[in-house]
Amino acid sequence: MKYPLEKLGWRDFQRLVNQITAEILGQTCEIFADVNDGGRDGAFYGVWEKQDYEDLEGPFVVQCKFSEKGNNLVPSGVSEEIEKAVALAERDLAKSYILITNAPVTGSSAQAIRKSFLEIEGLSQFRIFGADWICEKITESKKLRALVPRLYGLGDLTEILDERVYDQGKAILETIKDDLERFVPTEAHQASVRAIRGEGFVFLLGDPGSGKTTIAQALSLAAADTWQCRVVKLTSAEDFKRHWNPSDPHQFFWADDVFGQRQYERNRSQTWNHLFPHLEAAIRRGARVIF
Repeated sequence: MKYPLEKLGWRDFQRLVNQITAEILGQTCEIFADVNDGGRDGAFYGVWEKQDYEDLEGPFVVQCKFSEKGNNLVPSGVSEEIEKAVALAERDLAKSYILITNAPVTGSSAQAIRKSFLEIEGLSQFRIFGADWICEKITESKKLRALVPRLYGLGDLTEILDERVYDQGKAILETIKDDLERFVPTEAHQASVRAIRGEGFVFLLGDPGSGKTTIAQALSLAAADTWQCRVVKLTSAEDFKRHWNPSDPHQFFWADDVFGQRQYERNRSQTWNHLFPHLEAAIRRGARVIF
């Protein structure tokens, strides 16, 4: 499946690459600031856990090559990166160099680019991953899509979601598409993904306009994708009692303003408090809940 990665923009493409290194390549890289990065978008220190297609040793440099047009990457298009790699190798900062680009890369171009980099003294390993490889990994990895929810706005949901949840996923996406276009993954979002995957429950607390609803929307779409969940938007504790099916582990309950919309509402809070044993039972049976 093809994703128009050029629509992400350079900054969000770098965020995507950061998640790819962690979730697909299995390494956590240090990401540097947009300016004065010393020729490195990211770096890795330590022992690189080898994957099926890697045989690398450090120190490692991860470089993003973003194209707004999405044209094929040709050998002449990496001259700037080669100059940076030479300087890094001279300072013993780049023995292994990984170039990840949103541009398509043909086999002949990849071979020529690889040859140019490996001619750099001090650089002994080089890998290049292009648009086709990235799109393949996005399609394969539900976790990657959950961590970078803007990807849902780029892909064809009929190819991402199975038919059972496609209509619901499409409806969710239609309500948040504009928000996803501006969505910036935050630590709160990343922590929410980890919590909903590991514990089945997320409680978001923050000021109005701080992004709680956007995170909940993104998690709802990820739940439909990752676990084929039916998303149920709750307006009250009574809604949960009506809709929870103990025999259905594929339910995702999203409750907004659980303790009051603008201020604390005691009666509303007490009603939810009485339902906590039921919520715990639902989570133990596979349901996921976000407050």
